[in-house]
Amino acid sequence: MRPAATVVFPSVFVLLTAACGASRPDAPPPPVGPATWAELAPPAAAAPPKIEATRRYLLTLPGPLPDSDLLESTLARSGVVADVGGLDDGHVVESQGVRCSVQPRPRLGDDVLPSPKIEPEYAKFGLTEADAQQIDTAPGSAEIACTPSTSQILSAQVAIQVTHAVATLARGYVYDPVLEIWYPPAAWEALRAKRYFSAAAHIAIRITGEGSHRALCSHGLFSFGAAEIALYPVEASVAEATAARLLVLADSVLQVERPAEGVASTLGPARFVFLTPETYDAHAPKGPRPDFPAVTLVLADPAGRPGTQAAVDALVHRLNAP
Repeated sequence: MRPAATVVFPSVFVLLTAACGASRPDAPPPPVGPATWAELAPPAAAAPPKIEATRRYLLTLPGPLPDSDLLESTLARSGVVADVGGLDDGHVVESQGVRCSVQPRPRLGDDVLPSPKIEPEYAKFGLTEADAQQIDTAPGSAEIACTPSTSQILSAQVAIQVTHAVATLARGYVYDPVLEIWYPPAAWEALRAKRYFSAAAHIAIRITGEGSHRALCSHGLFSFGAAEIALYPVEASVAEATAARLLVLADSVLQVERPAEGVASTLGPARFVFLTPETYDAHAPKGPRPDFPAVTLVLADPAGRPGTQAAVDALVHRLNAP
């Protein structure tokens, strides 16, 4: 009688001594994935991606653009020394190496007009239903686009101040196409022009996905010359709290550190490494992915095992630790 088949665990090989004989000594070993996310990071930290983003804002125009001299004097009163000249039907503003065009445009399309029923995210920025009606009926609009100088931070600052000056003079409402938010002129001054160095004023953490998990991704860092940051999949029950912590990290990115692929960083007790979405998605656990707005880097637990939700959960737990 033949001996019974023998199965050996936990090896990935199954040894069937009776039916198949011993396994071949020259058989290739099974593929082994990376043990930690740190193994997937580049051997040497890469330089932060070079990002040259044009700052762009839209605003409603109930009438013509203010003239060049008035715009220049208004900027001067706000502390921005600039030369304002004519460009096509609008203006060109040059300040500290930053060049901004201010051009009239037709009436805005329905894709950017706010709903007559103000959504909560609009209402918290001071927009009322009466404001929405004025935006909807504005006969024209303007586009302000500022090209980067040697400093992305400086370019963004000038763009915000130029937009504030034009909106104040034209009595227009400002639209940020990155954050997809409308601002009345007073709210733009209070929340953006006077809070320039607060990430919360210029950056949003979008939460997307359905079911038990969510994907988190920043929107707005790209405009300051930094990669956006993402984390996913995150349990739905802690998505809001984790988004608040990512906003704290975005504030650090805005003021101190530009993330780069393979670079390790910390926030409180949490330690993480930045990976490209391509590297992360090749080994990511199943779940929702964000709609990446631009150049993006994903946070991963350097000691966590790729492909496991437990590694993401552990990182999220440390991010949210008091």
